[in-house]
Amino acid sequence: MQGSTGSAKAQGESRPSQGLHLELSALKLAVKAAISQVEKEHHELVKRKEQRTEEVTAQAEGIEEAIAQLDLSIPPLEDAASVASSRVATAVSRIEYFAKINVESLADQEASEASHTSTKVSKEAELAELNKAGGDVATRKIARNQEIETEYTKEHGRISTARQSEVEQLSTMSKNLETQQNKDEESLQKPARLIQIPVEIDGLNVQVGELGVTIKRPAASSQSLADLSAARSEVGRIRSEHGVAGNGLLAAQADERTCQFESKQATDRLTSYGQQIQIIDAEIENLNAKLDPAPGSLLAFFRGVDPQLWSDTAKVIDPALLSRQDLAPHIVVNDSGDARQAEHADVGGISLRVSELDVPSWVDMKDLREQIAKAQAGRVEATRLQTEAQDNAKKAAKALVAAKSLREQAEATLALADAAMGNTETNVTRAENVVLQEELACKTGAERKLASVRRQLHDLAEERRKLNEEAASRLTSLKADYTARRDRLRDEYNEATQRLDGEQLGWSSAERPADGPGS
Repeated sequence: MQGSTGSAKAQGESRPSQGLHLELSALKLAVKAAISQVEKEHHELVKRKEQRTEEVTAQAEGIEEAIAQLDLSIPPLEDAASVASSRVATAVSRIEYFAKINVESLADQEASEASHTSTKVSKEAELAELNKAGGDVATRKIARNQEIETEYTKEHGRISTARQSEVEQLSTMSKNLETQQNKDEESLQKPARLIQIPVEIDGLNVQVGELGVTIKRPAASSQSLADLSAARSEVGRIRSEHGVAGNGLLAAQADERTCQFESKQATDRLTSYGQQIQIIDAEIENLNAKLDPAPGSLLAFFRGVDPQLWSDTAKVIDPALLSRQDLAPHIVVNDSGDARQAEHADVGGISLRVSELDVPSWVDMKDLREQIAKAQAGRVEATRLQTEAQDNAKKAAKALVAAKSLREQAEATLALADAAMGNTETNVTRAENVVLQEELACKTGAERKLASVRRQLHDLAEERRKLNEEAASRLTSLKADYTARRDRLRDEYNEATQRLDGEQLGWSSAERPADGPGS
């Protein structure tokens, strides 16, 4: 029962945080939808701008290419005019030279030197007439050459001016056409409905977000929520009391364990001191037995003889033999009458050098008495510590009884807190069930409304698509019209250029003044 109510309580507490998370997620989706729409429209505008930039760049390149071609055609014309002028000057110079030297009369004189004298008078008269006629011909030729050069220069200037005028006219008309196209595209506004639809879509998207939040976090009535909050507050209070009771029990159990440990330590120390006293008593008894051996024992025999006679022998005697009374000890003298050999001991037929061995402690009675006194002093101290340990053990036992009593009281308090916790969790479960039923009804209504809003969004999207297609179609038609105008403008420019090229070619191939005299 307590486990199930704890699970329901945990679910109830996690529901607000989950609802808040769902609400934020729905709002995030709505914002992302709006951002996606804005990015789509921005992408379309950027695409239109790039297309327009490419068209203007292509037009500018065409105009620049035409200007470059005209610039290239002007230098040849200027060179041709310069050559023609040079030829005219050369022809005039030759005519003047030939007239000066009277080349015709010189030829006649060289051909008929013999008859020259007889016909000198007539030839001189004829020469005068020819000189006069030649002067008139030269004058007319110079005038004609000047007229031709002047007309050629004028025509060359006219053609160059016409070419420049065509280029300027093409550039001006292209700029005017581009300006007019920009104005027409700007005047080609989208329908007002296309401006209204995004506003309506934004409003519906907000509703979708709100309804999504409502569906994911349906709300119950304020009274039910207040009842649930009060029940949870009571659970919190009881849980706090339960925690205090639990902590009290843990503290009481810890105190009890501490008292048990201290009581065990006191008992162990008491036992240890008792064992030490027993060991000391046994040691004292053993030392007393060595100091005052039993009559008839080996040690009693040694005590009745001068230690100088047997102290070396004692080095190789097993202490366990000292209390034996069946060994029949006696002093053995050697051939020289000495009782022993210095620093040696005889065992059976074997003599051992015992100078490197220590004399046993039981040989010297003074040393035995000091050991007994030390052991008795140790027993007095051990007895004192044993008495102190007995007092500590009694105190630890009393403290353990008190700790057990406190632990039992803490267990009883915790049991009461457990019962109260069960009752309050039952109340929370009942209130949560009421809230769940009301939230389910709220969620169902929001789902029906959300379906209606989504249908409206679909209809608006379809309407916007059709309007955008119509606007795009009008823009395409406008661009096609201006493209045709540019094509016509280029055709007119090409025709004018071809006409000027024909005129230029005609003048270049026309008769020009010939070089040399008589031309």
